[in-house]
Amino acid sequence: GSAWLVTATRFPGRKVLEVALALPLAFPAYVLAYAYTDFLDHPGWVQTSLRDLTGWGPRDYWFPEIRSLGGAAMMLTLVLYPYVYLLTRAAFLQQSATAYIAARTLGHGPWSAFARVSLPIARPAIAGGVLLALMETLADFGTVSYFGVQTFATGIYQAWYSFFDRGAAAQLALCLLIVALVIAALERQQRRDQRQHGAGRRFESMQAVELSAWQSFGALAFCGLPVLLGFILPVGLLLGLGWDSFDNLLSDRYLRFLRNSLILASIAAALTVAAAVILGFNARLHPTRAAKAAVRIAGLGYAVPGGVIAVGLIVPFAAFDNALDAFMEARFGLDTGLLITGSIWLLVA
Repeated sequence: GSAWLVTATRFPGRKVLEVALALPLAFPAYVLAYAYTDFLDHPGWVQTSLRDLTGWGPRDYWFPEIRSLGGAAMMLTLVLYPYVYLLTRAAFLQQSATAYIAARTLGHGPWSAFARVSLPIARPAIAGGVLLALMETLADFGTVSYFGVQTFATGIYQAWYSFFDRGAAAQLALCLLIVALVIAALERQQRRDQRQHGAGRRFESMQAVELSAWQSFGALAFCGLPVLLGFILPVGLLLGLGWDSFDNLLSDRYLRFLRNSLILASIAAALTVAAAVILGFNARLHPTRAAKAAVRIAGLGYAVPGGVIAVGLIVPFAAFDNALDAFMEARFGLDTGLLITGSIWLLVA
C-alpha cells in the first residue's frame, strides 16, 4: 500500500516518505527488540505510566507480552518490511500506465484499477520481497534469542554450546540450509517472472493522482506509521537510554568496539566487492557455463543463514588448527594456538 501511495499519488510529505520508508533497514532487529522491551515491558515507561494514572496493581490489568513469539514477529516485521516496499515500488515505477489507463477507461476507479491491474502485475516483486524477508527471519538469532523464542537458529546455537553436540548442530544447520536454498530458488523464479511482466516497447509514465486534504492526511498517516514505529520511536528510545551514560561512548572500551567493527566491515566489504567484480567481469568476457554457475553460487550467500555458515566453517577450520598445532608442537615445540578460528579472519569469511 505505501509503495503505491508514494508512487501513484501526490500528498504533502511524499518525497520525504519515499526515502524514510526504507530507514528501518538501518536497524538490526535485536536492537529494535531491546528498545521496545525497555519501553513496553512491565517496568517500562508505558506500563509504569498506566499504573500511575489508574492506580492499578501489577495483576489488575492485562498487557500484551513483548517478549513472545508475537513480539518477535512484530520486531522483524518493522525491520524487514522495506524489502517488500523497495521491490514493490521499483515494480510500480517500471510499469507502463497503458493497462491502468485502459482499466480507468472501462469505468474502474483509481483504487479498483490498482487492485485489478497494477497490483497483479507487481505480484512477483511483492513475492520476491516477502521471500527475502523470510530468509532474513530464518537467519535471525539475536531477536528470537533475546525474546526466548525457539527457532532453528537458536536450536543450532544450543546444540553446539549447551549440549556440545556438533552432530546435532550440523543436522539442524543442514535442514535450515535446505529450506533457505528452496526459498532462494523461489525468489529467483519470482524475479524472472517480474522481468516477464515488463512494460515492453510501449512505455507510458503513470500520471500521479492529487489527493484531497482528508485523503492526504490518511496517506500521510498510513505511510508515516511504519517510519514512526520502525525508526523514529526506536531512535528516541535508544537516545533516552544512552543519554545518562553518553560520556562512556568516548571511553577506550567503546572506541575499541567501534574500531573492530569498522575494520571488520571494511575488510569484508573490500573482499566482497573484489570478488563480485572479478566474477562479474569474467562472466561478461567469458560467458561459459562454469562462469555463470560461479556467479549463481556466489549469489546464494545471502540465502545462507549465519548459523549455517558458522557451523560449516568452524568444523573444518578447527580441525585444521588442531592438526597444525599438534604438528608444530611435535616437530618444533611451538604452540600455534587457533590461527584461523581464533582470529578475525574467520569472521571475515
